[in-house]
Amino acid sequence: MQTRATDCASCKNVRVDDTWQSLPLVRSMRGSDLGFITGPRWANRVIEVRRCATCGREHARLLPRTD
Repeated sequence: MQTRATDCASCKNVRVDDTWQSLPLVRSMRGSDLGFITGPRWANRVIEVRRCATCGREHARLLPRTD
């Protein structure tokens, strides 16, 4: 599995997959939570929103499929 990096647009800190999971979770949205834009392509998809531990800015990431 390839390591993914997420950089904070505000403070420029970079997090990789393992540290992404350690960031505070703000919310998690499933395809069914997205209303009218959902469809078969969004089935079993999850978007996580986490807060940067350094500056507090929120970041969203589309997680890999769960099926």
